[in-house]
Amino acid sequence: MVLSIKPEVVMVEDDDMLAQIIKRQLELIDMTVIIFSLIHDALSFFQHSHTTTHLLLLDLNLPDGNGLSLLKELLDQKIDIPTIFVTAVTDEKTKIQSLDMGGDDYLIKPFSLREMVSRINALLRRTHRDSITYHIQSNEREFYFCGVKVSPLRMELAFPSGAVHIGKRELSIISHLSQHPYAVLSRMALIQSIWGKFANARSRSLDQYIMKIRKLFQERRCPTSWLKTIHGVGYCYKPDKSVVASGQLKQTLAISKDTF
Repeated sequence: MVLSIKPEVVMVEDDDMLAQIIKRQLELIDMTVIIFSLIHDALSFFQHSHTTTHLLLLDLNLPDGNGLSLLKELLDQKIDIPTIFVTAVTDEKTKIQSLDMGGDDYLIKPFSLREMVSRINALLRRTHRDSITYHIQSNEREFYFCGVKVSPLRMELAFPSGAVHIGKRELSIISHLSQHPYAVLSRMALIQSIWGKFANARSRSLDQYIMKIRKLFQERRCPTSWLKTIHGVGYCYKPDKSVVASGQLKQTLAISKDTF
């Protein structure tokens, strides 16, 4: 079982036989593939539906122009989609130009389908890791979790016994829970928020990180009863009413509104 949202890949390729082979291969690993053979049609699609696309496979030599012109047009219109060039053009100058213009990878035909899939998966993972880093860096204001002040900028928890550094995953989980107080969050929703839309829902990584966070608080004699396990569903962050009265929760919610 995987998360219900599939990666959407747009392929701009005029070789219909190759396009169909790639499409079948990606559909086998639960991806949605949309094929265009013309730059004009692809550009029209992106101008109306680009927010649903996770990755672009782009040929260079197309019937109505060069793939580089499509990428330039997309970037000029602030449409930024992770892009892998898939082309028979082998000269170094074109390869460097394609990457310098904004391409993320360059795959030369002929290629193995296994290599193509590995490159696609690597780019999807890298794109999500970058989004996590941006989220953490953009939410620099301090907030409270289980009565302890959290500093995203320093990636620290300010316990009474002293500050403790935490990792990006722990910070992302704490931040997401604190921004949804009293809401029951499913495991799937939390995994999707922290690891991305394409993560394996059966992974026990989330539960292990929750245990790690609880242990961190318990070892410093700080309450963890506010972090509830909802068996068969997920987790719920239920701060004590005294936190609401002190204004800590209001501060957290204000930060949440500023951030999203």
